[in-house]
Amino acid sequence: MARSRDGDKRARLIAASFEQFGERGFAAARVCDIARRANVAPGTVYTYFADKQDLFRCTVQYGWDEFQTELDRLLRTPGDFHFRFDALLDYGFDLLHSVYPIVRGMAEEANRLDLFNENLERLCAGLERLLESHPEAGGVFAVRDPDLRTYFLKITVLGILFKVALAAPEELDHEISEMKAAVKQGFLHPPSPEEPI
Repeated sequence: MARSRDGDKRARLIAASFEQFGERGFAAARVCDIARRANVAPGTVYTYFADKQDLFRCTVQYGWDEFQTELDRLLRTPGDFHFRFDALLDYGFDLLHSVYPIVRGMAEEANRLDLFNENLERLCAGLERLLESHPEAGGVFAVRDPDLRTYFLKITVLGILFKVALAAPEELDHEISEMKAAVKQGFLHPPSPEEPI
């Protein structure tokens, strides 16, 4: 007889996986440690997930969904654009710092790169809505062609993710601080009349 599924156990496994993969990365994380952290028997993991790869995929999706939820909340929040943009940068870069091994895990193996595709589209669409609400946005949003703007935004997001993935652990704080400042300068700096648009 098949085991019945419990939504709470699945949620606990995802939360434990997020922590374990976030601390150890894909290769070093062990399913038995994730189960222990979720306070379930190791075999229970396979009631909800086909294997470690499936668990990793669901964990990564959870991270993307959390970020997207926060982005959507910020988009609905009335008020100053600069405050909302700063809040998004703070949340996004703090999240990147906490899930650094997960990002490395996605970048290190080509078969995990597909975890970016759909989520990248969702993220960029939300970022475009936020930046379009600020007519003086610079950088990518100084480009008048919307397709080209979207393309450059995707390249920027992927560049941030891969720069984090390639950072040495001892350089992570510095890299994130540097990228955050550059993104803020690049997107909030209005183009001068001499700059081509």
